Amino acid sequence: MLNALRKSASTWVAKVLIGLLVLSFAIWGVNDFVGGINRTTIATVGDTTVSAERFDRALSIEISRLQRQIQQPVSLTQATAFGIPNQVISQLVTEAALDDVSTKLNLGVSDDKLRDDIGNNPSFRGPDGQFDRTFLQQILQSNNMTESEFVSDQRAFSERRQLAESVAGGISVPETLLKAVHAYRNEVRTIRAITLEPSDLPAIPSPSDEDLNTYFEENKADYRAPEYRSISLIHLTLEDVMDADAVSDDDARRIYDERADSFSEPEKRRVEQLVFPSKEEADAGKALLDAGTTWEALLEQRNVTAADIDLGLVAREDMIDTAIADAVFSLSNADISDVIEGRFGPVLARVTDIQAAATQPFEEVASQIKQEIARDQAIDQIFSVRDGVEDSIAGGASLREVAAANDLTLREVAAVSQNGLDESDTIISDLPLSSELLRGVYESEIGVENPPLEGDNEFIWYEVTDVTPDRDRTLDEVPARVRADWVRDETAKALDKLASDLVENLSSDTEFTSLAQARSKPIQTLDKITRLSGKEGLSAENIATVFEAKPDAFGFFTPADPTQRFVFQLTEASVPAFFREEQTTQQIAQAARPALENELLTQYVSELQSNLGVSLNQPLLTQMLAGTADQPYQ
Repeated sequence: MLNALRKSASTWVAKVLIGLLVLSFAIWGVNDFVGGINRTTIATVGDTTVSAERFDRALSIEISRLQRQIQQPVSLTQATAFGIPNQVISQLVTEAALDDVSTKLNLGVSDDKLRDDIGNNPSFRGPDGQFDRTFLQQILQSNNMTESEFVSDQRAFSERRQLAESVAGGISVPETLLKAVHAYRNEVRTIRAITLEPSDLPAIPSPSDEDLNTYFEENKADYRAPEYRSISLIHLTLEDVMDADAVSDDDARRIYDERADSFSEPEKRRVEQLVFPSKEEADAGKALLDAGTTWEALLEQRNVTAADIDLGLVAREDMIDTAIADAVFSLSNADISDVIEGRFGPVLARVTDIQAAATQPFEEVASQIKQEIARDQAIDQIFSVRDGVEDSIAGGASLREVAAANDLTLREVAAVSQNGLDESDTIISDLPLSSELLRGVYESEIGVENPPLEGDNEFIWYEVTDVTPDRDRTLDEVPARVRADWVRDETAKALDKLASDLVENLSSDTEFTSLAQARSKPIQTLDKITRLSGKEGLSAENIATVFEAKPDAFGFFTPADPTQRFVFQLTEASVPAFFREEQTTQQIAQAARPALENELLTQYVSELQSNLGVSLNQPLLTQMLAGTADQPYQ
């Protein structure tokens, strides 16, 4: 957050200039933090001065805003680090430059207009939404500002706003800019491409010892061994306290009887359901079946297939229509029902398979039931074991002693990096609560007692037993990895060289087609490529390469697979017609207008300051920022 504030400070003047157009001078409940400052000039612009008191008040307001943003006290030293004093000076110098010109142009605002502006300021409205003079007085008092000073500031602000609006108000976004943005956003390109792969290259020669040594030294940091830590841990889970063998047959039988339905499967039938638009057509269909027409022939006449009307294997309770369910479950296998008046029309149904109801015998599920009972009991027992472990640790027992006393396993991890890798750079996949554990391990010291980690019915106690600092590896430790990386990089260089040579020698679509045929490469067409929506399978860099190419020109890029290269020809580039009235264009114009106004005002103020001259009372500024600079601002 603090970095973001510091970054935003670099463009503060621009934000102030925009604020001149739309905001009133913001005042909130803040206290003066620099006492005893005389009304001395801290800056001069032309014939206009900026008083130390005005700087003091503006600085206190900005520090108060910062404190509300980060929700913590801010000292003057911290405020200076964020650039707040410089921001305030820049704001006041900008205002002074505009004030100087406003005075020389005799700009002014009537008392009635000024009264309306203050009365309509939402900052001074009470709970009823109306202007509240008492509330205004409270705000002014908290800022050590008199009413006359506030009115004077508001009058100056109104005059500066008049000047700013005369310079940049109502500016129109040039059509040239809108056309350029339209073209950038909406241009569509099509390419033809062939794929180059390592198989298109001559065999990469084996690297010599010198090659590997040189490559290793150039990329030594890539092979650096990270810091490793050795840890001991106890992982307590439900399985550690479960004992299914201790559950009696009687207890398991009781659960079996209570949950008899869960061990039973109801009768199920595979049903085909043919729905007719009318009772007459259903009766006619049934008559055909009675006369000898097969079910399959009837379906063919109705222009449906068995798959279209197959309801699958269903139980009686799975069927929504009770009438159809009753009829279906009264049929024998392969029987066809009479016409059934269903909810959604008359129906003929056929049963093609019957799966009888079945109940798993107790003997088949006894082991499963005992496991479930033991697990339920373990949920209560695990907390008792946890408390026992905690008591042992509090009594000074080591993790090894705790594990032995509670019949738990002490696990030793010889080496683990902060990323969860072992010394062979293989992920240790069975670390419990790995993210939390690794974070705790790398925040701990050797032999320190750490608070236990808690998961879903699991607990971990751990300690760091050794630390191996990060170090440079030697080539002898990673020869296979270095060799593989060398071959990979040499292959990439060779692919880039091949693609570059091919592109350099291509000059027409005929040559491109001949190249594809000579190398037995299919030509892919990738169309509807845009800058913003891109194209599936192409990265942002790939898209940028495509849009850097000129029509009918050739190029290459590396797609998602780094072992491939796409050699392409740009075959089409088109931009939809531009209409200024189009909604998106209007939105772009609306978004661009404030930036243009800001840029124009920035240039205008910069020129004013250059012509008028700006002087800063640096000794006074230093004095005001000294004293209790390191104390939190209250």
